[in-house]
Amino acid sequence: MKAQIEMALKTYHRFFVCYPKGLWLPECAYNPGDEEILKRYGLDYFFVDAHGLLYATPRPRYAIFAPVVTPSGVAAFGRDLESSVQV
Repeated sequence: MKAQIEMALKTYHRFFVCYPKGLWLPECAYNPGDEEILKRYGLDYFFVDAHGLLYATPRPRYAIFAPVVTPSGVAAFGRDLESSVQV
């Protein structure tokens, strides 16, 4: 995962001459602890598949309709189910 994040940040910087504040995880996949890695790279948020939030413990109060701030301070946004079908 670290290599993917480093390549994403370098590529973004090459085109936009700045670094992103957040990103889509590869395949919107999430593993516990990923947010710690993202924090080390200076990222503030990431996107995750809807089921990553809908089946979280504890389940977020607003499901996918509001970001969830992880204990590390990095926010997780759930991908909208209806929108993802359109893409």
